[in-house]
This record gives sequence, structure tokens and C-alpha cells, in this order.
Amino acid sequence: NESTTSREATITVTSEDGSLIRTVRVVQEGKEELILNVSPSSFSLTNDSQTLTLSVETNTRYRLSSSAFWLSSNMTGVGEWKNPTFTVSANESTTSREATITVTSEDGSLVRTVRVVQEGEAVYLEVSPSSISAASEGGRFAFTVNSNTQYTLTSSDTGWINIEENIIVVAANTSTSQRKGSVTVRAEELVRVIEITQDGKKEETPSAGGSTEDFTENEEDW
Repeated sequence: NESTTSREATITVTSEDGSLIRTVRVVQEGKEELILNVSPSSFSLTNDSQTLTLSVETNTRYRLSSSAFWLSSNMTGVGEWKNPTFTVSANESTTSREATITVTSEDGSLVRTVRVVQEGEAVYLEVSPSSISAASEGGRFAFTVNSNTQYTLTSSDTGWINIEENIIVVAANTSTSQRKGSVTVRAEELVRVIEITQDGKKEETPSAGGSTEDFTENEEDW
């Protein structure tokens, strides 16, 4: 009986002349109902490598499968494991990721799924130096950015501050006034600023003219 419901039938024995009839009642119980309970139904994981364990209550053999390469188990084929384990590799991306564990009874009639979400690595952004002091003549200044995600560079004034890969190019300051600007580095929600200060052009001291001899005759007057 492949059904989970019991069933009944009758065997009838009749004499040749039909005068005698005997019956036999036959009752067959149904197939034992399959059980496949899996817990928990989901996991929320940090970005580190780790091992997770399922709890399985069952009266049948089953198969395990995963939808992602970073979530794997060495329990292959069919089995009746009570606490199957999965290995989770570290998530080196800053983006979270998701996969599904599927538990299927051997006959395929029961399917259970477990959702696995692993958070990404925390974003970091390190910029050096944090400030630059430039002479009025300008110059080229190297800087470094250390981050685990893409970042953008923005100049506060491209008229005199420009960026060439990892070099900040400061143009000559033709004014006698000091000027200030910056380069902003952004990586997702993180912001770092390189402050730039440039001296003004030095004022030229005008020549007084004349010589010592010009004043010799009237030395007593001055």
C-alpha cells in the first residue's frame, strides 16, 4: 500500500453449487507517513568563514544540496543524518550574499529549504596624507588610498587642483593671497578629505635706486 490511508477488501469462497459462501475480510494499513522537519528555517551570518548545523527530524533518507559554491557540505548522496553541517567560506566582498540549502526526501515527495544570508565585509577607507602645504610655485604631491571597495576622487577647484592617478597637481599661485582647497575621497558612505593650502606669490620689493656716492656731499644733512 503506497498510500498513507488504510484499505480493506474481501475474499469470497463459494461452493460449486452456490449453497455455501464464506468470506475473509482483509484490512491493510496505509504506508507510514513520511516526516521531514528541518530547523532552523534561515541563518543570518557574519562575513567570517564558519560552520552551520541543521537539525533534521525524519523517518526517511534524504539528500542535501546548496545553491552556492561558498556554501558546501561533505554529506553527499542520500542519508539519514540528524545534524548535517555546511561549511561557509568568508565573504570578502562588501556586498551581502544569499543562498539556499535544499533538503529532499529520497522519494522526492518532501522538500524543505533553508535560507542563508551572509553579510559583506565592512567597508574601510584610509587616505594619506590628510593635508598638503604647497609653495606658491605649486608642485606634484603623491597620496595613497587604501580601501576594499571602489572609490571616487573629487577636486574642490579644478582651476588649480587636478588629480593624475595617485598624484595631486597644484598649479602656481599668481596671486599674493594664500588659497585653500581640497581633494575628497568617497567610498560608499565613507568620506575622507585631503586639505590643500598654498602660499600666495611673494610681492616684489621695488628698488630704491641711487648709490652711496649720491649722498656723500650732504652727509651732514642726513
